[in-house]
Amino acid sequence: RRYARYGMAGREIEAAIREARPDVVAIASSITAYSREARKVAAIAKGVDDGIITVMGGTHATLFPGQLLGGGNVDYVVRGEGETPFFELTVALASGNAGSMTSIPGLSFHRCGSLHIGGTHIEDDIDLIPARDLLPVERYRIGKRPYTFLLTSRGCPFGCSFCGKPPVPYRRRALQSIEKELSGIERLGITSIDFEDDMLNLDIPFFHRVLDLVKGRGFVLSAMNG
Repeated sequence: RRYARYGMAGREIEAAIREARPDVVAIASSITAYSREARKVAAIAKGVDDGIITVMGGTHATLFPGQLLGGGNVDYVVRGEGETPFFELTVALASGNAGSMTSIPGLSFHRCGSLHIGGTHIEDDIDLIPARDLLPVERYRIGKRPYTFLLTSRGCPFGCSFCGKPPVPYRRRALQSIEKELSGIERLGITSIDFEDDMLNLDIPFFHRVLDLVKGRGFVLSAMNG
């Protein structure tokens, strides 16, 4: 009774998909408690056009790929960190090279009546910088401030019993890459940054150096990831 759903209603999602006419719809299913909503989005996409390829990623998808693929509305699941697997998947789909799917790291899918479950993918290069200029910056705000997410590290060295995340090794980004990304964020007029690291201040000296890079740029900082 206390469940509240935030974001676009189902009919709005359907209208947006109809307008965009996408070849692929990618959906994040990060929290098991909200996995039902992620599956609904996949069903909406398939309802618009059964030919739309639906791809799901995130923590829940990483842990339960078979469950998601068994519902009939999810074509592919990316397990673990998804930059490389999702890129390679879109290249394979665009080229019609379905035979190469089993070699894509972290990818799970049904093929010829059998279920292929890829391993949990860990990215080799975590200094890749997202192309934020491809997004409508003005649509992402905290209050009146344009904002974005930022990762300075990935993973966590601990295995706490209360945490449902799969084990991913702790890795720090290069400071030069972080500085380059901050400059790009600044050029886009983004003034608020939310750090999404699993362990933002695990390495205190490194965190201080990150803050030195931010200092004087006028950013408002938050760290809402627990």
